[in-house]
Amino acid sequence: FLNSYSREFTDMITSYIGRLGWGDTQLPNWFVLINYIIIIVLALSVNEMKLKFNMLQRTVFVLVFLGLTLFIMLSQYLTWDKIGSDKVYPLQGRYFIPVFPLIFLILYNTKLNIPIRSIKSVFIFSYLLLAAYTISFFYHRFYYNYQFENRWNVFQDADQINDNKGTYVVEGTDTIVKVEPLIQTEEKSHSGKYSVKLSSQHPFGFTHEVYGAKKGDRIKASVWRHGKTGSIVISEFAKDGVYSSASNVFEKEDSGWQHLETEFFVPRDMLKTELRIYIYYAESDSSYFDDFRISYDKKK
Repeated sequence: FLNSYSREFTDMITSYIGRLGWGDTQLPNWFVLINYIIIIVLALSVNEMKLKFNMLQRTVFVLVFLGLTLFIMLSQYLTWDKIGSDKVYPLQGRYFIPVFPLIFLILYNTKLNIPIRSIKSVFIFSYLLLAAYTISFFYHRFYYNYQFENRWNVFQDADQINDNKGTYVVEGTDTIVKVEPLIQTEEKSHSGKYSVKLSSQHPFGFTHEVYGAKKGDRIKASVWRHGKTGSIVISEFAKDGVYSSASNVFEKEDSGWQHLETEFFVPRDMLKTELRIYIYYAESDSSYFDDFRISYDKKK
């Protein structure tokens, strides 16, 4: 637990303020730093309420902070990590929103005695600027008014698996696509004879690695699923990389097959990292997947 907390600490304090959604919306580090400076200055200096905490009360704050942190980490370990795992993951800043204010209370003191009037206007003005920047950041992140050019399309049927051997480049594109081998099954199929069966022992399927993605590019992915769960994942293979998971059903057939679709916009240039597009299954039973499609559109 100590090693995990230490390893993830930088990511936690960054995502506590500056990361939203599935980790795909990261505000700049300077934005996070300014917010922390304001919070810490307020915690150290604002004493208009004339509160005084003795050592026993501050000790209680520390113990409650440690207890809540332990239980939050335990909940993540029991929920997400394998039995016997030597790390607690994931640990995201938003999990600790109820806990960190206790640290700010521990920092509170009356010795600096800075009147709130002298800093109130500065902080209000600062937050107006930060809010305006956030609105602009979100607008450019989630809305677009540009055109796309389709660069490549991939269709992978479980019956075609033996024809896909390792890495290949779709004709007419500068984006490399690497396909991992899959294990076929005849138990069910949406088209043809085979499908891909995923379970807790084999949770990943139809994995594609995309290199050279640039900000604003659009990825559309879809798959047919027979089973209760399973999702399309698009994630950056890097520490603190973006992660998007979708299991929305857009079409159902009487045979039990369901059509999943998702649309993803690359939030930043990924020239030194890769995007992985795959199917993920995390339950104890199994589901079947077939007819996996990817469409990659470059921003003009």
